[in-house]
Amino acid sequence: MRGSVGEALSSASNAGDIVVIIEPASAAERVSAQFSALVHAAFGSAVAVMLVPPQLARSSGPIVAIATTPNDPSIAAAASIAAAAKEVLVVLDIGGQNPEGPQLSQLAAGAGVTIRRIAARKLSSDPRACLEALHHLRERLLVMTRVPFDGYVASAIAAARQVPVLVIKPKPLPPA
Repeated sequence: MRGSVGEALSSASNAGDIVVIIEPASAAERVSAQFSALVHAAFGSAVAVMLVPPQLARSSGPIVAIATTPNDPSIAAAASIAAAAKEVLVVLDIGGQNPEGPQLSQLAAGAGVTIRRIAARKLSSDPRACLEALHHLRERLLVMTRVPFDGYVASAIAAARQVPVLVIKPKPLPPA
């Protein structure tokens, strides 16, 4: 394949793919043009992006979904991963809209996972707010949607928490 990283990702990937990016160990490498271009291309494509820190803090622990709405797609994705990993699912409810209704109960029963909900109303797209909400958890993986989060937030969380962060695209809204 020839062309830019963005062109290669666009032509060789689809919405069901995951691009894994291992974060550089040094700050200088993180700000390099090559790494910035890779991250920009991945987040500009249709693929899900998993940012993996150079060293992992732990290999077990809950799978955390950062939910901005009660039906945030990160919840279902994290539930599937938690079921496969035989881990607890923690839903950080950023929207304060109580996603603990029948949908969450059905998801827990269908996936065979235990779900713990934590209200995190002060959570925002500011990485410091995200890190504060996560400080008491010992998660092994975070799942979030791209909106309102972006590559910068996900990268900051992956580096600080030393856990992989899977960033998925939100489902498109149905036509009005």
